[in-house]
Amino acid sequence: MKTNERCVLGAGFLCVDIIQRQERREVALGGTAANVLSILSKLGRRTVFISADYDDAWGEWLKVSLNARKIDVYSFSKSRTAAPRVIEILDEQTKDHHFQTVCPVCGRSLSKVILPDRAHVKESLAEHIGRANIFYYDRISPGIREIAARNHNGWNFYEPNACRSYRVFLDSLKEVNILKFSQSRVPQAYTERLTDDLRNSEVQLIIITMGADGFRFSFRKTDDRLSKWITVPPKRVENMVDDSGAGDWLTAVFLHYFLERYPVYSGGLDKEALLEMLDVAKKIAALKCSFIGAQGIFQDQDGLEMLSRRLSTDITPVFDVALDWGEGCPRCGRRIIG
Repeated sequence: MKTNERCVLGAGFLCVDIIQRQERREVALGGTAANVLSILSKLGRRTVFISADYDDAWGEWLKVSLNARKIDVYSFSKSRTAAPRVIEILDEQTKDHHFQTVCPVCGRSLSKVILPDRAHVKESLAEHIGRANIFYYDRISPGIREIAARNHNGWNFYEPNACRSYRVFLDSLKEVNILKFSQSRVPQAYTERLTDDLRNSEVQLIIITMGADGFRFSFRKTDDRLSKWITVPPKRVENMVDDSGAGDWLTAVFLHYFLERYPVYSGGLDKEALLEMLDVAKKIAALKCSFIGAQGIFQDQDGLEMLSRRLSTDITPVFDVALDWGEGCPRCGRRIIG
């Protein structure tokens, strides 16, 4: 099987990133799931994104932007809602940033994403599921769980963005093989119990990112037991500009190499191989921090040359089409009626 024949199926958060830099404003494709698939597609993987078809001009822009990255889009329904947006406020002096999911000008909620229900998982999806080496998702819904349950030969990679109830959290992991999350999103008391509570599960690998402290992981060994936690120190960022999306790069680059060694689901992973893959991934994630936005490096020639050289592959640039704000809200672009 050739590299680009290995297929990644994805679902979850897809949005328009509106990056506000002092007086400048930039628009980019964003959302964790969309970023991960974008990176994998640019690295030569076949990718398919499962998404609702949003009923506004930005929804069309999202589809065009996904296609520009050679990501196939499987539309499971036509939604009457506006495309999700997230506003990133970036301070170029301090390098700090924060995100707004409610527009401070028009007051509209921006980040509602439509996820598939079980009724949306029709036979037209069966071919995509059957060809997937990995199903990546960062949001949960009945339809997403149904897709994961049908993914018999591939890996299921879940990256939750929150954990409000440990019981619900554990239940969402029944179909999961690889789990990754930030320690800031899950209470420490829960993470301390994970390796014990998941010892009889199908989870083969857990990765917990720890910000400036790097990350740690536990993997299922050949004796079918989850290992003790292994800590990986961070890679120093030489030219910090914007660290948003660094975790998405860690995930995507790791998966790029992981699929070479483990193209189909299997138990018992190799510690040294995982360390090698994660080392490359963290270095590329650090490189990304020298560019604005999760995918800003794709529009910078010097960045692309460094990326291509380090990953030993030719990565081409991608430039998204411009979309006139028109008479929409000056901050989020949403059309204002009345």
